[in-house]
Amino acid sequence: MRKVFSILVFIASVLIIVLAKVSPSVHWIFGLLGFLVPAVLIYNGGLVLFYLLFKKKGILLPLIVLVVGISHFTATFGSIDFLKSEKTSDPDSLKLSVLSHNLGSFSFNSRKNQSKYSSLIDLKKYDVICFQEFLKSDRDSTIQRFLKNAGLQNYYYHFIGTKMVPQDLGLLTLSKYPIVFSGEIPFQKNSYNRVSFVDIKAGEDTVRVYNIHLKSYDLRSSYSSRYSLYRIKRAIIERSWRIDPVLKSIEDSKKPVILAGDFNSHPYGYVYRRFAEELSDTFTAKLHLPASTFVHFPIRIDYIFTNDMFSTTSFKIKYNCIVSDHFPVTSIVSLNKKHELR
Repeated sequence: MRKVFSILVFIASVLIIVLAKVSPSVHWIFGLLGFLVPAVLIYNGGLVLFYLLFKKKGILLPLIVLVVGISHFTATFGSIDFLKSEKTSDPDSLKLSVLSHNLGSFSFNSRKNQSKYSSLIDLKKYDVICFQEFLKSDRDSTIQRFLKNAGLQNYYYHFIGTKMVPQDLGLLTLSKYPIVFSGEIPFQKNSYNRVSFVDIKAGEDTVRVYNIHLKSYDLRSSYSSRYSLYRIKRAIIERSWRIDPVLKSIEDSKKPVILAGDFNSHPYGYVYRRFAEELSDTFTAKLHLPASTFVHFPIRIDYIFTNDMFSTTSFKIKYNCIVSDHFPVTSIVSLNKKHELR
């Protein structure tokens, strides 16, 4: 009986790990399986440790599960340096410090809020800043006032929003370097879930920066179970639809690329897999403890990706900054010697 149970657990574990990466276009329920992946890895990792300590038989099946799920370990803990082939970056090459933060409609309209944020994060340390859910008043120059109070008067910016009156909610991208071109990848009319991009000119280099905000579940206690399930299904499917247009734009740009923002998707499913196959998650460049970018639940849903023209120097999550339901994420990246895509 114990052998049968072990086999069933093994089959279920492998199916969860594999099917979690399948496109929700096959079935939306696959988008929920990723939430089970950490439990699967912890359970099977515990079994392997138990069998090793007590020299019991049966280590093979949980060990296979861990091997099948090795990419999930990288997404959770990052990479061990000596197991990775290092890219070479010129000491004199362009280095960019990047910050991404979903403000959760945190308003900079009041001086009190501006002072609170400035006391938590010195924005002047960052060359590129990507804000999601930036709330802009339609009646005044909120952005200019924010830049002045934050000491960023010389920064360039690009904003796209919902164009709703009296307030505008959207994506704000700030750059220490001139913005020479900008645009967006529209998802749907009048939605704050979208992607904007800017080309920044830093010396002889032109870098494209994408600011992304994918659809959330946005569940509320007032919703019925049926309506909540509908919103979960819709969010899972809609996020999967947005991947190809973004990756196509990145491929067509032929530039060094930074993609930062709120993906509203854990690192164990289809959305993350597709982006991680084409780009590098700056979190995984080094070894980390399991991390969370969401305040209310231990899960990583905010990312900074780059293409192969960049190497990652560091990645950090600013756990001290709690002004919304997301923690800010930061990374320092540098251009490689050869600006060639793989």
